[in-house]
Amino acid sequence: MWVVLESVSAGSRVERAGEPLLRDVSLSIARGEYLAVLGPSGAGKSLLLEVLCALRRPDAGRYWLEGRRIDRLREEARDRLRGRRIGFLAATPLLVPELTVLDNVELPLLYRRVEAPERRARAVGILGELGLGTRLRLRPRELSPAERQRVALARACVGGPDLLLADDPTRGLDGRSGDEIMDLLESRSALGATLVVATQDPARGRRARRMVQMRDGSVVRELAGGLRFGARGALAGRLRGRARRR
Repeated sequence: MWVVLESVSAGSRVERAGEPLLRDVSLSIARGEYLAVLGPSGAGKSLLLEVLCALRRPDAGRYWLEGRRIDRLREEARDRLRGRRIGFLAATPLLVPELTVLDNVELPLLYRRVEAPERRARAVGILGELGLGTRLRLRPRELSPAERQRVALARACVGGPDLLLADDPTRGLDGRSGDEIMDLLESRSALGATLVVATQDPARGRRARRMVQMRDGSVVRELAGGLRFGARGALAGRLRGRARRR
């Protein structure tokens, strides 16, 4: 398996001193897999994604990515790994309000010291693929909530991550806008990214190839998924074809 968590625990509950928020989680994810993590608020889904994103070091247990022990890495090494291989989409798009759409999407490449012409070309390209080619010069306040989430997704994907994590990405969106965000996430999976989506909505979860259910910080069972690419399946097909031609 490409991602392996072995007996991982992290965090602690204020109301139950000493009890971890994430408890003895063991999970394996194949490269290129599409996995949904289901569970109510407080189940530990967000903390699990923080561990997978290398934002939080487990308090106990082991985390391997492609055979490398991530939990042993120093903070600087985890930052480099996250910048080069992992994309993260939060429920609330944390965009810089003073920057344009294009500048927001360029930010991860700026931190990686990618040259300006390549930064601009890659940001323009991913924004075009996600239907934002006419919004490049706008600022976040001029966008709809769904458009802001698309910009955040473009920023998460501009570096070409191998592992793409989405934490409740449709929260606060109407049904149609939520479906569009899910379709766009799945288009990245169709291009080969390993996709992990945390959600409270079983209908969203059933779109994945595989589902795991969490409760009280633990994985309690695995469920069958039913992969589909929704109303924008044609977009995923076009992107797969474009990737083959490159």
